[in-house]
Amino acid sequence: MNSNLMKHLILMIKKRKLSIFSISLILIVAITIIAVYNSKENDRLPVTLKAIQTSDGWGYEIAVDGKTFIRQSTVPAINGNIRFTTKEEALLVGKHAIAKLKTGKMPQITVSELKEWGIVKNNLVQ
Repeated sequence: MNSNLMKHLILMIKKRKLSIFSISLILIVAITIIAVYNSKENDRLPVTLKAIQTSDGWGYEIAVDGKTFIRQSTVPAINGNIRFTTKEEALLVGKHAIAKLKTGKMPQITVSELKEWGIVKNNLVQ
């Protein structure tokens, strides 16, 4: 075999190894960045939800980092002092409010959402 051909083959092998090494290094860096980003999401302030009992029904409270952020003692979006009839209803709506907060939206609940979740019936909505 020609020595120039041999040198060329060795050079090609070294370049291929360098390419594989480079791609591997890029993948490792990308995976590390993704892992760091995901861990930062876990570092966000803790959000908690609890049901609160009122004199005539239920509400919910959302706390951020241990401080009350929302205290909802009536069914949102409904005129009057309508309370949740069950603890489970209050917690369901509170979970939806938290989900909106976590996606950067206002935690506003609409009448159509309440109907969809079975919280209110048409005769309660004015």
